[in-house]
Amino acid sequence: EGQWHLEEQYLLTLSDGEEHLALRVEPLPSENRLIGNRYIASVGYAINNMFITDWNRDDFGKLDFYDIFQVFYQENYGKQFPYVMSADLSVGAEYRISAKEFEEVVTTHIPVAAEALRESLRYDSQDNCYLFRPRGYREFDYPDIPYPEVISCKANEDGSVTLTVRAVYPSDNTADLFTHRVTLREQDGKVFYESNEIIDVESIDTRWHADRFTDEEWEAFYSAE
Repeated sequence: EGQWHLEEQYLLTLSDGEEHLALRVEPLPSENRLIGNRYIASVGYAINNMFITDWNRDDFGKLDFYDIFQVFYQENYGKQFPYVMSADLSVGAEYRISAKEFEEVVTTHIPVAAEALRESLRYDSQDNCYLFRPRGYREFDYPDIPYPEVISCKANEDGSVTLTVRAVYPSDNTADLFTHRVTLREQDGKVFYESNEIIDVESIDTRWHADRFTDEEWEAFYSAE
């Protein structure tokens, strides 16, 4: 950890800038690095809560399926995510996405039934579509986030794999901000995630993360703008 001084920066913040650097002393096994890049870092800890909250196929907890749709869209369809926020930041964008398109992305990667999605999300049964609101500028994460390192991998009898992952966070001067277990499997060439469990701590500090607006917050914010 260290500091740097820039006169212009100091005039704005009345403080010096901070720098943090993480140096790994013991090499991470190459297999763990490859596994981590393929299954964990590809999702990461930014703009979604898939690995920072507890969930499983019987209880999805606070898992945000709108973010899941955005995270895996390009993998499913091979093109950039098209449902972006409005160029006018005072306007809340809203898209009507066909149930087939939305559910195909989410259920390819998460063990949730279409019926459960329709019950818990903004679903229009008459048009058979979901109302999707992309994150606005007030709903984006702070850019300085932890990164994952897989420290162990266990093959299960049912064909799934359980990874134990540490979140390395240089900005907090720690190689273990929190540890979590992710159970997943390969299915038809795609990664199917079955659960995530935060271990060893009751709660974690996710200071970099911003939740999406609730319906009430969305209406209040854009009405006020």
